[in-house]
Amino acid sequence: MTDLTSPNAEQIEAWNEGVGKAWIANVDALDRQIAPIGEAALKVAAVKAGDSVLDIGCGAGQTAIELARRVGEAGWAHGVDISGLMIGAAGTAVRQQSVLNVSFEIADAQTCKFRPAAYEVIFSRFGVMFFQDPPAAFANIRAALSRTGHMAFCCWRAPAENPLMSLPLRAAANIVPAPDGPPGDPTAPGPFAFSDPDRVRIVLASAGFTEISIEKWDGLMGANPADEAIRITTELGPLGRRLNEMKADASLRQRVRDVVREGLQDFIGSDGNLRAPGAAWIVRAGS
Repeated sequence: MTDLTSPNAEQIEAWNEGVGKAWIANVDALDRQIAPIGEAALKVAAVKAGDSVLDIGCGAGQTAIELARRVGEAGWAHGVDISGLMIGAAGTAVRQQSVLNVSFEIADAQTCKFRPAAYEVIFSRFGVMFFQDPPAAFANIRAALSRTGHMAFCCWRAPAENPLMSLPLRAAANIVPAPDGPPGDPTAPGPFAFSDPDRVRIVLASAGFTEISIEKWDGLMGANPADEAIRITTELGPLGRRLNEMKADASLRQRVRDVVREGLQDFIGSDGNLRAPGAAWIVRAGS
Protein backbone atom coordinates (compact mmCIF):
# COMPACT_ATOMS: atom_id res chain seq x y z
CA MET A 1 0.00 0.00 0.00
CA THR A 2 3.02 2.29 0.09
CA ASP A 3 2.80 5.20 -2.32
CA LEU A 4 6.46 5.67 -3.24
CA THR A 5 5.65 9.06 -4.79
CA SER A 6 4.24 10.45 -1.53
CA PRO A 7 6.41 12.75 0.60
CA ASN A 8 5.19 10.64 3.52
CA ALA A 9 6.00 7.26 1.95
CA GLU A 10 8.04 6.12 4.97
CA GLN A 11 5.17 6.81 7.36
CA ILE A 12 2.66 5.21 5.01
CA GLU A 13 4.73 2.04 4.91
CA ALA A 14 5.21 1.97 8.69
CA TRP A 15 1.53 2.43 9.49
CA ASN A 16 0.45 -0.18 6.95
CA GLU A 17 3.06 -2.69 8.14
CA GLY A 18 4.85 -3.16 11.46
CA VAL A 19 3.69 -0.13 13.45
CA GLY A 20 0.14 -0.36 12.15
CA LYS A 21 -0.12 -4.08 12.86
CA ALA A 22 1.19 -3.61 16.41
CA TRP A 23 -1.28 -0.75 16.98
CA ILE A 24 -4.26 -2.75 15.71
CA ALA A 25 -3.25 -5.71 17.90
CA ASN A 26 -3.41 -3.43 20.95
CA VAL A 27 -6.03 -0.94 19.82
CA ASP A 28 -8.43 -1.20 22.77
CA ALA A 29 -5.66 -0.75 25.34
CA LEU A 30 -4.11 2.13 23.39
CA ASP A 31 -7.46 3.90 23.01
CA ARG A 32 -8.03 3.51 26.74
CA GLN A 33 -4.55 4.83 27.49
CA ILE A 34 -4.85 8.07 25.53
CA ALA A 35 -8.59 8.61 26.03
CA PRO A 36 -8.24 11.26 28.79
CA ILE A 37 -6.10 13.45 26.52
CA GLY A 38 -8.36 12.90 23.55
CA GLU A 39 -11.35 13.90 25.67
CA ALA A 40 -9.62 17.17 26.60
CA ALA A 41 -9.00 17.89 22.91
CA LEU A 42 -12.62 17.05 22.05
CA LYS A 43 -13.75 19.55 24.66
CA VAL A 44 -11.62 22.26 23.04
CA ALA A 45 -12.92 21.26 19.59
CA ALA A 46 -16.42 22.13 20.87
CA VAL A 47 -18.33 20.66 17.94
CA LYS A 48 -22.00 21.60 17.63
CA ALA A 49 -25.04 19.77 16.40
CA GLY A 50 -25.10 19.87 12.61
CA ASP A 51 -21.35 20.47 12.14
CA SER A 52 -19.31 18.74 9.48
CA VAL A 53 -16.08 17.51 11.07
CA LEU A 54 -12.86 16.10 9.64
CA ASP A 55 -10.76 13.77 11.84
CA ILE A 56 -7.09 13.70 10.74
CA GLY A 57 -5.20 10.50 11.52
CA CYS A 58 -8.42 8.94 12.75
CA GLY A 59 -6.85 5.55 13.51
CA ALA A 60 -9.34 2.82 14.29
CA GLY A 61 -12.21 5.31 14.39
CA GLN A 62 -12.83 5.93 18.08
CA THR A 63 -12.72 9.73 17.92
CA ALA A 64 -14.49 10.00 14.57
CA ILE A 65 -17.36 7.91 15.93
CA GLU A 66 -17.52 10.09 19.05
CA LEU A 67 -17.51 13.22 16.88
CA ALA A 68 -20.37 11.78 14.81
CA ARG A 69 -22.39 11.25 17.97
CA ARG A 70 -21.72 14.81 19.13
CA VAL A 71 -22.74 16.46 15.85
CA GLY A 72 -25.93 14.40 15.71
CA GLU A 73 -28.03 13.28 12.79
CA ALA A 74 -27.84 16.68 11.12
CA GLY A 75 -24.03 16.60 11.13
CA TRP A 76 -21.33 14.41 9.64
CA ALA A 77 -17.87 13.18 10.63
CA HIS A 78 -15.26 12.06 8.11
CA GLY A 79 -12.08 10.29 9.24
CA VAL A 80 -8.91 9.99 7.18
CA ASP A 81 -5.79 7.96 7.88
CA ILE A 82 -2.79 6.79 5.85
CA SER A 83 -3.23 3.25 7.15
CA GLY A 84 -5.56 0.86 5.41
CA LEU A 85 -5.33 -1.33 8.50
CA MET A 86 -6.72 1.49 10.63
CA ILE A 87 -9.48 2.38 8.19
CA GLY A 88 -10.49 -1.28 8.01
CA ALA A 89 -10.75 -1.42 11.81
CA ALA A 90 -12.72 1.85 11.82
CA GLY A 91 -15.19 0.42 9.33
CA THR A 92 -15.69 -2.64 11.52
CA ALA A 93 -16.30 -0.43 14.57
CA VAL A 94 -18.91 1.62 12.72
CA ARG A 95 -20.80 -1.49 11.63
CA GLN A 96 -20.72 -2.93 15.14
CA GLN A 97 -21.98 0.31 16.69
CA SER A 98 -24.45 1.19 13.91
CA VAL A 99 -23.26 4.78 13.52
CA LEU A 100 -24.73 6.19 10.31
CA ASN A 101 -23.29 9.73 10.06
CA VAL A 102 -19.60 8.90 9.74
CA SER A 103 -17.37 7.89 6.83
CA PHE A 104 -13.73 6.89 6.47
CA GLU A 105 -11.09 7.22 3.77
CA ILE A 106 -7.50 6.09 3.28
CA ALA A 107 -5.79 9.42 2.61
CA ASP A 108 -2.66 11.43 3.36
CA ALA A 109 -3.80 14.75 4.84
CA GLN A 110 -0.68 16.49 3.48
CA THR A 111 -1.66 15.83 -0.14
CA CYS A 112 -5.34 14.81 -0.13
CA LYS A 113 -7.55 17.08 -2.23
CA PHE A 114 -10.21 17.86 0.35
CA ARG A 115 -13.30 19.77 -0.68
CA PRO A 116 -12.53 23.46 -0.07
CA ALA A 117 -14.12 25.02 3.02
CA ALA A 118 -16.11 21.84 3.65
CA TYR A 119 -15.71 21.51 7.43
CA GLU A 120 -16.65 23.63 10.41
CA VAL A 121 -14.19 21.75 12.63
CA ILE A 122 -11.03 19.77 11.96
CA PHE A 123 -9.86 17.51 14.77
CA SER A 124 -6.93 15.21 15.48
CA ARG A 125 -5.92 13.04 18.41
CA PHE A 126 -2.16 12.55 18.03
CA GLY A 127 -2.41 12.35 14.24
CA VAL A 128 -0.59 15.47 13.00
CA MET A 129 3.04 14.94 14.11
CA PHE A 130 4.06 12.67 11.25
CA PHE A 131 4.14 14.94 8.20
CA GLN A 132 7.35 15.30 6.23
CA ASP A 133 6.44 18.91 5.44
CA PRO A 134 4.22 20.22 8.26
CA PRO A 135 3.64 23.74 6.82
CA ALA A 136 2.47 22.24 3.52
CA ALA A 137 0.30 19.71 5.33
CA PHE A 138 -1.38 22.29 7.54
CA ALA A 139 -1.92 24.66 4.63
CA ASN A 140 -3.69 21.82 2.82
CA ILE A 141 -5.74 21.03 5.93
CA ARG A 142 -6.66 24.67 6.48
CA ALA A 143 -8.04 24.91 2.95
CA ALA A 144 -10.68 22.35 4.00
CA LEU A 145 -11.93 24.60 6.83
CA SER A 146 -14.86 26.91 6.45
CA ARG A 147 -14.13 30.64 6.73
CA THR A 148 -15.33 30.68 10.35
CA GLY A 149 -14.08 27.21 11.24
CA HIS A 150 -11.37 26.06 13.60
CA MET A 151 -8.98 23.18 14.21
CA ALA A 152 -8.28 21.41 17.52
CA PHE A 153 -5.71 18.71 18.19
CA CYS A 154 -3.49 17.19 20.85
CA CYS A 155 0.20 16.32 20.52
CA TRP A 156 2.80 15.00 22.94
CA ARG A 157 5.11 17.17 24.97
CA ALA A 158 8.74 16.09 25.56
CA PRO A 159 9.55 12.39 26.14
CA ALA A 160 10.97 13.17 29.60
CA GLU A 161 7.51 14.41 30.63
CA ASN A 162 5.87 11.15 29.47
CA PRO A 163 7.40 8.36 31.56
CA LEU A 164 5.40 5.57 29.95
CA MET A 165 7.24 6.31 26.69
CA SER A 166 10.66 7.44 27.96
CA LEU A 167 11.27 5.42 31.13
CA PRO A 168 11.08 1.92 29.55
CA LEU A 169 13.98 2.69 27.20
CA ARG A 170 16.07 4.02 30.09
CA ALA A 171 15.19 1.04 32.29
CA ALA A 172 16.33 -1.37 29.58
CA ALA A 173 19.54 0.53 28.72
CA ASN A 174 21.85 -2.19 30.06
CA ILE A 175 20.41 -4.85 27.75
CA VAL A 176 19.19 -2.72 24.84
CA PRO A 177 22.15 -0.71 23.50
CA ALA A 178 21.52 2.68 21.97
CA PRO A 179 21.74 2.82 18.17
CA ASP A 180 25.00 3.84 16.57
CA GLY A 181 25.43 7.35 15.23
CA PRO A 182 24.36 10.81 16.35
CA PRO A 183 20.95 11.46 17.94
CA GLY A 184 18.08 11.82 15.51
CA ASP A 185 16.45 15.11 14.56
CA PRO A 186 13.86 15.88 17.29
CA THR A 187 11.65 17.60 14.72
CA ALA A 188 11.62 14.62 12.34
CA PRO A 189 8.20 13.02 11.76
CA GLY A 190 7.29 11.07 14.86
CA PRO A 191 5.35 11.20 18.14
CA PHE A 192 7.41 14.04 19.63
CA ALA A 193 7.87 16.20 16.54
CA PHE A 194 5.58 18.88 18.02
CA SER A 195 6.89 18.80 21.59
CA ASP A 196 8.15 22.40 21.17
CA PRO A 197 5.10 24.72 21.34
CA ASP A 198 6.99 27.52 19.59
CA ARG A 199 7.47 25.25 16.59
CA VAL A 200 3.77 24.36 16.63
CA ARG A 201 2.84 28.03 16.63
CA ILE A 202 5.25 28.84 13.78
CA VAL A 203 4.01 25.94 11.65
CA LEU A 204 0.35 26.87 12.13
CA ALA A 205 0.94 30.57 11.48
CA SER A 206 2.92 29.80 8.32
CA ALA A 207 -0.05 27.76 7.09
CA GLY A 208 -2.37 30.73 7.63
CA PHE A 209 -4.05 29.78 10.91
CA THR A 210 -4.96 32.56 13.33
CA GLU A 211 -5.98 32.89 16.99
CA ILE A 212 -3.64 30.05 17.96
CA SER A 213 -3.89 28.83 21.55
CA ILE A 214 -1.66 26.12 23.04
CA GLU A 215 -2.45 24.84 26.52
CA LYS A 216 -0.77 22.24 28.71
CA TRP A 217 -2.52 18.99 29.60
CA ASP A 218 -1.13 17.13 32.60
CA GLY A 219 -2.81 14.13 34.16
CA LEU A 220 -2.95 10.36 34.43
CA MET A 221 -3.44 8.42 31.24
CA GLY A 222 -6.07 5.69 31.11
CA ALA A 223 -5.21 2.59 33.12
CA ASN A 224 -4.44 -0.83 31.68
CA PRO A 225 -3.38 -4.05 33.43
CA ALA A 226 0.33 -3.65 34.15
CA ASP A 227 1.43 -6.70 32.15
CA GLU A 228 -0.47 -5.45 29.10
CA ALA A 229 0.85 -1.89 29.42
CA ILE A 230 4.43 -3.12 29.82
CA ARG A 231 4.16 -5.49 26.86
CA ILE A 232 2.94 -2.63 24.67
CA THR A 233 6.07 -0.60 25.52
CA THR A 234 8.14 -3.42 23.96
CA GLU A 235 6.09 -3.35 20.75
CA LEU A 236 5.48 0.37 20.18
CA GLY A 237 7.09 3.66 21.20
CA PRO A 238 10.83 4.33 21.50
CA LEU A 239 11.67 0.99 23.18
CA GLY A 240 9.50 -1.04 20.83
CA ARG A 241 11.07 0.68 17.82
CA ARG A 242 14.57 -0.09 19.10
CA LEU A 243 13.73 -3.75 19.78
CA ASN A 244 12.29 -4.07 16.29
CA GLU A 245 15.46 -2.56 14.81
CA MET A 246 17.47 -5.17 16.73
CA LYS A 247 15.09 -7.95 15.59
CA ALA A 248 14.84 -8.94 19.24
CA ASP A 249 13.67 -12.50 19.92
CA ALA A 250 11.08 -13.59 22.48
CA SER A 251 13.69 -14.31 25.12
CA LEU A 252 15.20 -10.81 24.95
CA ARG A 253 11.78 -9.18 24.92
CA GLN A 254 10.86 -11.05 28.11
CA ARG A 255 14.08 -9.90 29.81
CA VAL A 256 13.26 -6.36 28.74
CA ARG A 257 9.70 -6.60 30.09
CA ASP A 258 11.06 -7.74 33.45
CA VAL A 259 13.35 -4.72 33.82
CA VAL A 260 10.69 -2.35 32.50
CA ARG A 261 8.31 -3.61 35.17
CA GLU A 262 10.89 -2.66 37.78
CA GLY A 263 11.27 0.79 36.23
CA LEU A 264 7.51 1.40 36.17
CA GLN A 265 6.74 -0.20 39.54
CA ASP A 266 5.80 3.11 41.16
CA PHE A 267 2.94 3.51 38.67
CA ILE A 268 1.36 0.09 39.34
CA GLY A 269 -1.55 0.29 41.76
CA SER A 270 -2.83 -2.25 44.24
CA ASP A 271 -5.40 -3.31 41.62
CA GLY A 272 -2.60 -4.34 39.25
CA ASN A 273 -3.32 -1.54 36.79
CA LEU A 274 -0.70 0.89 35.54
CA ARG A 275 -1.55 4.59 35.70
CA ALA A 276 1.24 6.78 34.38
CA PRO A 277 1.40 10.56 34.11
CA GLY A 278 1.00 12.04 30.65
CA ALA A 279 1.93 15.44 29.23
CA ALA A 280 0.47 16.89 26.04
CA TRP A 281 -0.37 20.13 24.28
CA ILE A 282 -4.00 20.91 23.47
CA VAL A 283 -4.03 23.20 20.47
CA ARG A 284 -6.81 25.27 18.89
CA ALA A 285 -6.45 27.51 15.84
CA GLY A 286 -8.89 29.47 13.71
CA SER A 287 -9.03 29.58 9.94
